[in-house]
Amino acid sequence: MKLNELRVDNLLEQTKNDFAAYISALFEGQHYRQVTLAADFYRRIFDVNEYPVEMGKQVTQAIEAGRQAAEAVSVFAYRMERDELVGATQRLQEAFLSSPYDLNVLSVARSAKDSVMDHLRAVERLRNQLEARDFGALEESLAAMETSARDFDRTKATGIVNAVKLESRLRLGKAKLAAQQGNLTAAMEEFEAAAQAWPGNPELENAAEEFFTSQDVVVQGVGEFDRHVNDENYRAIWDDQLAFAAAVRGDDDREAALRKALETVKEAETALEKANAQVMAGDHVGAWETIEVAATDWPEDSKLNRMRADLAGRSAEFVAALNRARAAEGRGEEGFALTLYVHAQGMYPPSHYANEAIERLVKGILEKEGKLTSER
Repeated sequence: MKLNELRVDNLLEQTKNDFAAYISALFEGQHYRQVTLAADFYRRIFDVNEYPVEMGKQVTQAIEAGRQAAEAVSVFAYRMERDELVGATQRLQEAFLSSPYDLNVLSVARSAKDSVMDHLRAVERLRNQLEARDFGALEESLAAMETSARDFDRTKATGIVNAVKLESRLRLGKAKLAAQQGNLTAAMEEFEAAAQAWPGNPELENAAEEFFTSQDVVVQGVGEFDRHVNDENYRAIWDDQLAFAAAVRGDDDREAALRKALETVKEAETALEKANAQVMAGDHVGAWETIEVAATDWPEDSKLNRMRADLAGRSAEFVAALNRARAAEGRGEEGFALTLYVHAQGMYPPSHYANEAIERLVKGILEKEGKLTSER
């Protein structure tokens, strides 16, 4: 009888430990509502007045997280009613971070979530336009943001734009002065600096025309430009874009080639800046995909290839999984390829390549099944 009592006590203790471990798993998974319910069951089932110390801490933190989430969602709803999308977005993010599975968070209306997503996309678009220095489109985006979000403050963005425009104009003035003084090297440097600061500066074209018209370099510039185009050395064209713009002016084919070269470099530089920002945020796989997309459009660029190789090493496991999936798809093994793409997606859910491939393969498989069914 004594041995049986010991066995019962050991079994009870083991059961309590298992239940406590289960509650810890719920807590680590941020299922805070379930934590409090399970802890109450624990006290009732095992007839105890107090929680174990660790469980008590978990219950307290779970209750606090739920309270913070509920309060944040309440403020979110208030700000949405006032069309204050900036503050509303911040509150919803706080609620999600506090308790992602809280009923208050999960019950937010789909229309409200869509409004938040639209706002976040608009913010990302503003950031990209600032990085690309596309100030013409930026002005329109800022005006649209002010209309959609009452609490949007454009002061900082406007200040950056005005400062860059002023720098470009000052550089352009220095270039004209240096050209008048016959200092062609300094004039070229200032022209390039003005163009890099504000590529869309409407004064650049006229200033470049005046400068290069006075210099007998058109023939030489055209020959050098053609050589760079044939070699696809677009970065060299980017570095001397003002000289080449004047040299090819009036030649439709060469102007189209110039636009292509500048757009190619601009897209590559935008991709590099975005990838660097992703690396700073710890998103190496996302940075690799950003560079991979850019390198597809311009595979000869050494700068893109260097960064792609570096990021491939940092994301070796994901890149290897994606390559295996691509190889299987190339062999026509659609089912196996789909499995491999899903595996890659599991390693990095936001993956553009994996998600696009999964959608493509699923669509193809469903179309084949539909044809077989109709033939039967």
